[in-house]
Amino acid sequence: MEYDSFETARKASVDELDHKNRKQVAAEWWDWNASAGAVHDIRMPLAVLGVEPPFDTAADARKFMNQLYDALIVAIRATAPGWRPM
Repeated sequence: MEYDSFETARKASVDELDHKNRKQVAAEWWDWNASAGAVHDIRMPLAVLGVEPPFDTAADARKFMNQLYDALIVAIRATAPGWRPM
């Protein structure tokens, strides 16, 4: 793992992106969540993306992805209030 915790990885993934790229990643997350992520256990679809941390449960993996999305939305809306992925 490149980071010492999920929180550090999540923060870096948001902080290292500019506003345009945050919007792009949030939109891609939205699409992914509606298709590949629309299963009970998203650990395998995450592995396909190259995200292979040791999630103990399907709920842990879902929580990680939802927290990543929430962090992206908060960062985006800091400069674009009310923004939503299309």
